[in-house]
Amino acid sequence: MNITFIAVMNLTVDKRGDVRDKGYKVGKGIGNNEATFGVSTNPLIKDFLIKVDNLKDAIADEDGSEQKLAVSEKNAVIVFDDLKLLLGFVNTSPAKGVKDLLLLSNFEVNKAPVTHEIPGQLSIKRIDDGAVANTAKVLIETISATEFVDRFKVETSTDKVTWEMACETGNSNKLIITGTARGKEIFVRVTGGNTHGFGKPSEPIPFLPR
Repeated sequence: MNITFIAVMNLTVDKRGDVRDKGYKVGKGIGNNEATFGVSTNPLIKDFLIKVDNLKDAIADEDGSEQKLAVSEKNAVIVFDDLKLLLGFVNTSPAKGVKDLLLLSNFEVNKAPVTHEIPGQLSIKRIDDGAVANTAKVLIETISATEFVDRFKVETSTDKVTWEMACETGNSNKLIITGTARGKEIFVRVTGGNTHGFGKPSEPIPFLPR
């Protein structure tokens, strides 16, 4: 068990303007403090700021139509997902646990030290066929407020012995499996993680793509 300060993000993806503003602040904070965070960020700051620019342009281009709104929302999700990746990066950087250094990233920092461990076992709620052909979307049960989980990995297997990585993301709403084959059953499991590592995988759930 570790007691430490941790960077956090008090933001929701539906607030597109807030996502844009936070993107610029975090990009500037990390980019201007290479001595603390290094240059090999994930994603690279220069690439991240291009995505933030795309979101800014999409918001400015909104005209009340569903089509323009969809473009704006899509760009907000892209930036939000990258912010979560950068949050994980900051919390594993040399600034790890040090409040004054974490604040240089322009992420918020918890007001007092918190105690947290590797996450417990997650539970799959259901698996749906994806909106795109040969994909599936995994939905998990609500995570306890006492659990700190900022990354997820989805694995698949045909025999529950050998597992292959299907995706790894910081967004629990983006647990997507690609390359599914109609009528070919697979088993799926999800594991939650944080800066201290990944927990125990969920119980395997069978899925038969339609």
